[in-house]
Amino acid sequence: MTGAVHAVARKAGARLRQQRREEQLHPAMTAVAAGLGQLVYDHRHQGLSTAQFVDRGTSVMAGGYSSAMDAGSSDAAADHPDTPVVSFGSEVRQRAEAQQGFLMGLMKSVITGVSSAALANRFGLYAQTLVGAYNSAYGQTVVAANPTYEIVWELGATEKHCAPCLSRAGKVFTMQTLPGWPGDGTFGGVVCSGGARCGCSVSFREGGVEVARAGNTQRENAMSHYDQQNDDAAARRDAAEQARADFVSGLPSRIGSDGTSTQGRALDRDAIRQELADAANARERASGGYQGVTYEPRDIPADEVARILRERGKTL
Repeated sequence: MTGAVHAVARKAGARLRQQRREEQLHPAMTAVAAGLGQLVYDHRHQGLSTAQFVDRGTSVMAGGYSSAMDAGSSDAAADHPDTPVVSFGSEVRQRAEAQQGFLMGLMKSVITGVSSAALANRFGLYAQTLVGAYNSAYGQTVVAANPTYEIVWELGATEKHCAPCLSRAGKVFTMQTLPGWPGDGTFGGVVCSGGARCGCSVSFREGGVEVARAGNTQRENAMSHYDQQNDDAAARRDAAEQARADFVSGLPSRIGSDGTSTQGRALDRDAIRQELADAANARERASGGYQGVTYEPRDIPADEVARILRERGKTL
């Protein structure tokens, strides 16, 4: 009975801590979303350049991470005796700079004319990364004051696990040797290749007894995140195809002495690129690979297009 009572108490405490975390982070998350929205407005109406957008966007993210990590460290100090607050200035900068690639992607989406609703969703996803920063600061603060803590990496209940996570399953780390947190690194990262889909967690233990657990805070938003990525990619692809079609339509269409025109030759090349890209995507899907678009016409080498043209007796 005592064990059941302790379990109920732990769950109640966890709910209260989660509620406190949400209350602590809400202002910072709102500020990040609003700050990025203002930068988009400035780009559209005030001539803000892409470089300025990324630079100022990094500052917006840094402000959010700073608030989140300060809150995480302060809450850890309040929850655990003899646990001083820790400063995370360098990690705040690293986390913000790590978002620059994603900010470039956001800028591309703005340029291609993605909808306001889609942009608002993206702003929310960026703000959601503050939860991971809070959790990291909380854990690091506790461990810094309790160096006897052990951290065990545990696989989650997901269909597949990436190689980096499999290699760490069940291993014991300290805060100094822990390579990162579940889901860190995005796809292809050195920490985790699963990105927001990672289901792993880390268990904090003292004397062999678990005292806390941390998982991938982005997992619950994974589907909306990747749906949005797919929508953005499709919008950019459509815009590129339209731009190419507009360009080709403006090429000279007058038939020359060889029976072809500049426009006709360009259309032939584009048709072959599309044909080869479609065939490559069909092979990828049939082999069990990515079921979306892996190869685009622009990925087809020019010399391959020229070879096919020659085989078909077409003029280059």
